[in-house]
Amino acid sequence: MAITTKEKILKVNTENVPTEMAHLEQWVMWRAEKLKDKDEYGKVPYQLIGLKASSVKSHTWSNFDKSIQELDEYDKYDGVGFVLTKDDDYTVVDLDNVHIDSETYEPLTDIAKEVMEKTWWEVSPSGTGVHAYFKGKLPDESGNKNEIESIEIYDRGRFMTFTGVNDGITREISSDQSYINSLVERYFKREVITNDVINYDITPANLDDNEVIQLMARSKGAERLSKLMSGGWQDLFESQSQADLSLLNDLAFYTQNNAFQMDRIFRTSDLMREKWDELRGAKTYGQMSIEKAIADCKNVYDPKYKSANADFDIILNEEESRKIPDNYKIGENSWLYKMVEKGRGDDKQIVPILITSTPPFISKCFKDIESLIVSYEMSYLKSNEVTKFPVQALEIADAKNIINLASKGLDVDSNNRSELVQFISMYMRLNNLPTNKTVSRLGHVKGHFIHPLINNDVELIIHEEGYKRLAEAFKTKGTLKEYSNTVFNEIRNSPMAMMFVYASLGSILLHDFNVEPFIVDMASKTSTGKTTAIKVASSVWGTKNLISEWNTTKVNLERKAGIMNSFPLIYDDTRKAPHYQLADIVYQFSGGRSKGRGNIHSIDVEKTWQNILISTGETSIVEYGQEKAGISARVITLQENPFNEDVNLRVIYDGIENNYGQLGLAFIEQYNKYKDNYKKIFRSHEKLFVEKAQDNEVMQRLGRAFALLQTAGEILNDIEYFEHDPYKIVNIAYESMKENNKSIDKPKQLLIDVLEYMQANTNNIIGDDYDNYCKGELKGIYKKSMLGIQSETLKNILGHELTSTVKEWDSRNYLINNGDRLQKQVKYKKQRYMVYAINENIIKELGFDFSRSHNEYYDES
Repeated sequence: MAITTKEKILKVNTENVPTEMAHLEQWVMWRAEKLKDKDEYGKVPYQLIGLKASSVKSHTWSNFDKSIQELDEYDKYDGVGFVLTKDDDYTVVDLDNVHIDSETYEPLTDIAKEVMEKTWWEVSPSGTGVHAYFKGKLPDESGNKNEIESIEIYDRGRFMTFTGVNDGITREISSDQSYINSLVERYFKREVITNDVINYDITPANLDDNEVIQLMARSKGAERLSKLMSGGWQDLFESQSQADLSLLNDLAFYTQNNAFQMDRIFRTSDLMREKWDELRGAKTYGQMSIEKAIADCKNVYDPKYKSANADFDIILNEEESRKIPDNYKIGENSWLYKMVEKGRGDDKQIVPILITSTPPFISKCFKDIESLIVSYEMSYLKSNEVTKFPVQALEIADAKNIINLASKGLDVDSNNRSELVQFISMYMRLNNLPTNKTVSRLGHVKGHFIHPLINNDVELIIHEEGYKRLAEAFKTKGTLKEYSNTVFNEIRNSPMAMMFVYASLGSILLHDFNVEPFIVDMASKTSTGKTTAIKVASSVWGTKNLISEWNTTKVNLERKAGIMNSFPLIYDDTRKAPHYQLADIVYQFSGGRSKGRGNIHSIDVEKTWQNILISTGETSIVEYGQEKAGISARVITLQENPFNEDVNLRVIYDGIENNYGQLGLAFIEQYNKYKDNYKKIFRSHEKLFVEKAQDNEVMQRLGRAFALLQTAGEILNDIEYFEHDPYKIVNIAYESMKENNKSIDKPKQLLIDVLEYMQANTNNIIGDDYDNYCKGELKGIYKKSMLGIQSETLKNILGHELTSTVKEWDSRNYLINNGDRLQKQVKYKKQRYMVYAINENIIKELGFDFSRSHNEYYDES
């Protein structure tokens, strides 16, 4: 990415360098130097000693810290760079300025969006491009530049300018080698001259290549042959030459000593190397190896069954057989060809034209019972391995979208994508596939309850790779009894930790009990066991992969909430969250519905959820929303230590490491047995907690949440091995919250804040026993029955919450007024003032006294 002005070069963000890279001695400085006869600058690497560095000479490199120190001390350099070598595992995709918005860094192309979501990336020094880092190596057939798409890729012999500037979201460097291979396949593969027309005149074979490979896969030596085909010879032989001959011996048997076919199949294996075509005298190594295998072959395979491709039937496995359109054929190499008519008159002939090396077949059709969106299961055969994956209808309906399937290993590019769409369309018309019902999220959906480990008449299919991890985290290990012995018995008398267990289990009850989503937040000092408590909460349903970190966005949290739906969202450490967004996140989550958003085609379907968000942090999540009245009524706050002092955390660690997922399944079973009875229990608890809250509005609103957790505790108590006292647990948590959470009664807390402010500014008050004139701005007027506060003063203290707060004060009789308005007219020294008159009774109740006679320094004389 060319630099046209040095003033706009981005500064290095030293706080955002991957730790694994910072420790490597592969760093240089660089300087932007004007190119001859051009209005742009080149990027020239330098050593610490001021001489030019080389991307292939390691003695000219240093580490990150020394390079940054040199950069900071001298103005002659513009940045630092990281050198890619053949000995490290780093590969970098370099996207030019057509791919991102230079102001917002938002991706503008599909490939930019793809790699920026996949791995750690940074903006280039010019601010107009992106460097995306991967761990892996480029295949031998890879090029480095695609000038048409403005993309480059490197893994050695080059230094990459480094800024560390990105969107601030924490990401790891992807180690997905298959993805690197797919990028090369789509954008960087060198052109190889091939003959796309099948030559039928060469020695005929009784079996085609695909049939030979399938026979080998079903033979007694299938495991050995599979390793050889995939290049895994090291565990079987001392040398690759021995491995070559072993595979060729089997190929000689199944191909009936057909040398041409043996060569063709061998070239598709991962044993293939340059040595195969190297001359050894008059013959190549490959020819000599084939001849030896044929000479050693004493018997050959005798086919006594119909060809798998006869009548154009395609067999991907023994359970499935589909017809392909008449004008297509699967070649002996298992590739897809289109039969095209060429020539005129007597010269007319049918010629097969290569379409793809991975013929795609639609093996299943799905319809989402909630969104009614249609999707499919696609299958293709490559290297004797069937790959299956879900695709949405839009992905295979036009040439623009189908090219994205290259990342799945499908042989599709800009040249053949239209042909592939046409083939798939004709194939689906020819094969009437039955439609299976699916859902794309967990929990309660259209009368079904979806748990990844519970059989259902609908199939769970989640297309987004990032959210599949959540569903895959629902796993079981160990036994229910062992979980009770090692985990539950340790925490059964620790109220705060048990409340997390109730919340995790009780999340699935919100739907049936018609309770709105709410948050259970554990806030306490560091090193008190919060992380252990949250791991216990996740172990109820599966592995620790159910836990997310708070360094997220509102959109991501919405999507996860929609996917989990009835199951708990579990987030650790609010210190990592965008604090300015926390209050909005609480409001958005507790509303149970995503924010409406549009796209280029329509308005996105709103996502809904009805579950519990479990959170930890050193500070209560409520404190981050002090300016948001009402946030307290959406959060149950636990501020005591998670565990009692006698709890053995090591026993808990071992317990959740070896036992998880069983309790959640047992809870579902127990609840379903006595569902109606538990609903009645919930309603009785609901009345109890409303009465218990008395006139505390916040606790009244949280009453239904506490009633649900109480009911979850009782269900847990009814499960064998999990007997305990849920009433005591919930009551301790309830009373602790009332005692500790300063935000529990927001209107009263705000009144205390106002009175503290006025107490600190008594010199600005006039009235009974006060001076006739205040010193400075008049803020209040004191009378024996009240303290009147000037409107402007109260507005400055309460801000945009003024109106809602004083209305609440009035409803609680904190104010004295004329009845028809919130303010009261007060007369003092023949002047009239409009003030908010705070009742003297509430002032004294809260421990304040504004009478001057109460002041020890006041002199009545």
